[in-house]
Amino acid sequence: MKIYSKKRLWSGVGLLVLAALLLVTMCIKGFRAKSVALVVVLVTIGLGELGSAMSRQQAIEDREERTAFIESKARSRAFSLTQQICLVLTIALVVAGAVKTYLPLLAMGIATGLILTLSTVCEIAATIYYEKRY
Repeated sequence: MKIYSKKRLWSGVGLLVLAALLLVTMCIKGFRAKSVALVVVLVTIGLGELGSAMSRQQAIEDREERTAFIESKARSRAFSLTQQICLVLTIALVVAGAVKTYLPLLAMGIATGLILTLSTVCEIAATIYYEKRY
């Protein structure tokens, strides 16, 4: 069998070692219901982790989930940077247009300000939508 996830493998091995240590401790100090239940839970989770460490399907799902998360973070960061650049451009164009009294610069500053406002409103609307939905 091939191991697809070393993290899951070592997690499973660690849980099984903890179960074995607890079993040895119970043999020395005596059995209690909580300890027996804990050993059963540790062995069950440990074997499950070992099984999923050797599962190709689980490895594929983990990669897909990681890829989706990375894409989501990258888009979020790109959107934030775009908003910040738009804000700086708006301020710079409005100030330059006011100082030079040049109307096209003021118009470009107002246009970038409207784009910034629109993107902020869309972000707020999307946040409200996803807060209610999920």
